[in-house]
Amino acid sequence: MLALVAVRDSFDVTTPTQTAVTWLKAQCKSDGGFGTGPAGNPYETSLALLAMAPVDSMAAEFARGLTYLIMTQRLDGNWNGDVSTTVLAGLVLHGHLFKRDDHPTPGPPLSFTLPTS
Repeated sequence: MLALVAVRDSFDVTTPTQTAVTWLKAQCKSDGGFGTGPAGNPYETSLALLAMAPVDSMAAEFARGLTYLIMTQRLDGNWNGDVSTTVLAGLVLHGHLFKRDDHPTPGPPLSFTLPTS
């Protein structure tokens, strides 16, 4: 799907793109995730959302996938104890939960003085 998005300004890829999005939405599991098994998994959910983002990020399935990623993040901040999954999930969440203009302007550097004994 990302390849279709890359050429959409040069070619009419509306039909194949919509076909792909429709198929991908149908793969959303009852837990909100995406995956080949009976339940979603964070890795495949991240890949599905990355593919859907430039085409249909307002879809209910997209929002359910974001919620799934948030709910499956472990307390230590990772997903499944796997670096690849954590990077992908972080990329998806950062790209869709934080817009560049949402970040505050940095303030002055923090300074502090350590007490001397």
